[in-house]
Amino acid sequence: MSATEVLRRLAALVPRSETQWRAIQSAVHRLFGKPGDEAWAKTQEQTIRDIRKGVIEGDSSVVIFCPKCLERKVRVSLLDYETFLKCGTCGYTRPRKTS
Repeated sequence: MSATEVLRRLAALVPRSETQWRAIQSAVHRLFGKPGDEAWAKTQEQTIRDIRKGVIEGDSSVVIFCPKCLERKVRVSLLDYETFLKCGTCGYTRPRKTS
């Protein structure tokens, strides 16, 4: 299978959690194989392990995409700050819902 086909399949995946999102990022970086990509892939994999162990904050149940970026057909996960969610691409910000 060509790298282009693998990228197409990875791009079609819709992650249902932060950990799935990070796993897709890791696979894409490994596929590119440019300097720094392997380190980035390993960082994402370590973050997944830490989230699942409860060592760091994260979510294994849901990913929230930026609505403004989705309008442009770009999937960008919102960054979760303690009191708000923010898009690192377009700057969209909203208060964090507390349950």
